[in-house]
Amino acid sequence: MKLDHPAVNRLITVALFLLAFYFRASGLFHGLDERSVFHPDTPKQIQNLDEGLRNNHLNYYGNWFYDGYPYGLNRMDEAVIRVTRAVVLAPLYRLTHGQDHSLPPPSRWRLFYYTRILRLFYGMVIAVLLMTILKRLTGSRLISICALALYAVSPLSISVTHYASGDIGIDLFLAFALFFLTLHTRKPAQRYLFAAGVSVGFAFASKYQGALGAWIVAVYVLQHAFPLKKKTFLIFLQRGAVSATGFFAGAFLFTPGFWYDPSTTWRLMRINFRNIKNYTAPNRFSSCPATPESPPVSQTTFPRLWPPSADS
Repeated sequence: MKLDHPAVNRLITVALFLLAFYFRASGLFHGLDERSVFHPDTPKQIQNLDEGLRNNHLNYYGNWFYDGYPYGLNRMDEAVIRVTRAVVLAPLYRLTHGQDHSLPPPSRWRLFYYTRILRLFYGMVIAVLLMTILKRLTGSRLISICALALYAVSPLSISVTHYASGDIGIDLFLAFALFFLTLHTRKPAQRYLFAAGVSVGFAFASKYQGALGAWIVAVYVLQHAFPLKKKTFLIFLQRGAVSATGFFAGAFLFTPGFWYDPSTTWRLMRINFRNIKNYTAPNRFSSCPATPESPPVSQTTFPRLWPPSADS
């Protein structure tokens, strides 16, 4: 049987998905039995998720490690947990404990287990998106299978599924952004650009460096500005505006602080940006100007290249 036979391709794909699942599920709850979380950002993520499940989405702690921090992926976690509890866990609980009993809220420590399961789920969703994107872009099943093989054993992609942090949110939402852009290549509808922008906004709200994904959408939109004509330039402006609107909408939706107290939220975010930039840097370094101060031109000397000096 040839390697390009559909049955062989399906078998290889299934094997790679199982491999990806194994590496991401193996040791998923490591350390939790000993009350060890290993990642310094996860306790505040779980605290924020717990508060969100109690409908308390705005908290100030007077510490920049907590205030202004990106908790966007928690909003996705919160939605999935709410739906799962209402549709699956609550009926099962009433079935086993009686109709008069309601499902108690999960403990904060139990949320560590929930979030790690969700990150395993997100990791597998990324694998599906990865294959779909490359199959649409290249038309080659072999290329998509090779990409899936690399993703299945990627150490960084594996590690972010084992912690209740927002890191996997960048992978997840930027994968969705690429997926929507591939849909736009097939059918240039504005809703796909808006959805791509929203996805990048979600990535930013999950981890601030997710905003770098805006370059993906920007480069894609920029190509529509060429050749330089009035019509193509207007299309570029329109699509750029739609994408940017989607970005701000996504960042707004996944940052509840903007719903209730936008000015304070933006101020705390800027404090977080500055402190992250200067984190652990010595004061003499963080106080330096952004660009080096050059001496006056009159004091600047350049090597004499031509004509050669008399003693050269």
